[in-house]
Amino acid sequence: MNKKIYVLLILIGIITFIIMSCNDTKTTSDLLCQDSKLIYNIIEYKYCDSYTTEGEFYDEISGYDKGYYITYPQIENLTNKELETLINEKMNDIAMSRIFDNMSPERDNVKTTYTITLSTDKYFSVRFILSSFVEHQAYPNVSIKTFTIDLQTGEILTLKDIIHINESFKSSFFNIFKNVKNDYEFINDTEYSHFEETINEYIGGLIDYELLLTCDDESNVDVHSCITADSLIICFSVPHSSGSYALYAAKFSELIDWLILGKTKIIIK
Repeated sequence: MNKKIYVLLILIGIITFIIMSCNDTKTTSDLLCQDSKLIYNIIEYKYCDSYTTEGEFYDEISGYDKGYYITYPQIENLTNKELETLINEKMNDIAMSRIFDNMSPERDNVKTTYTITLSTDKYFSVRFILSSFVEHQAYPNVSIKTFTIDLQTGEILTLKDIIHINESFKSSFFNIFKNVKNDYEFINDTEYSHFEETINEYIGGLIDYELLLTCDDESNVDVHSCITADSLIICFSVPHSSGSYALYAAKFSELIDWLILGKTKIIIK
């Protein structure tokens, strides 16, 4: 009788352990992919400063509309109002960062677009494309910026907070990360296919230098990052002739050896 009770207790213990492991903990992939009710709303803000609507004042020489056309997201109804203000101010600053005092909407073009790559109750990540065309300029100046924040801690995350960058990571980069066609509207599929090999060679030369710098301060280099539900995307600036920027994506499941983000198991209360 005692033996049967002993075996039963062991079985109950094993079952309890399995249930707790499945339901009470989340690893990185689970944490980012979990379905969660958002604790905030996202609205789109538009800023337009021109004497006409976009598309009506087309300059045949430059090939651009004159004026400022800025769109970017804002968060509302976040419980932490100080964090909400911080997030909205940061995204406003990024979106408007290509407008300078010596520019004018009567003669110059500035455009900002964005893609929200992840929006959960834990993380919020956005990629911005900023383009400016100043009068008499030979070609547009296009750059990419990103903004990722941990909504539970208020920490703004850069690449060094997501991934551990060391020699093994850099040497494995092209085996793990795949080039993604950028979403810059002036590059079509045929052009990008032609650029892809050149871009890979260019990025290969940057990895040692640029990724090392991001360990200290991402703001000083043209390397940025954003996250999706299951992937990390690293964004590099490249020459205008090659599309102005390049995107490289890798699944979190392939980055376990270097992953920092969400590596600690979190108890779901």
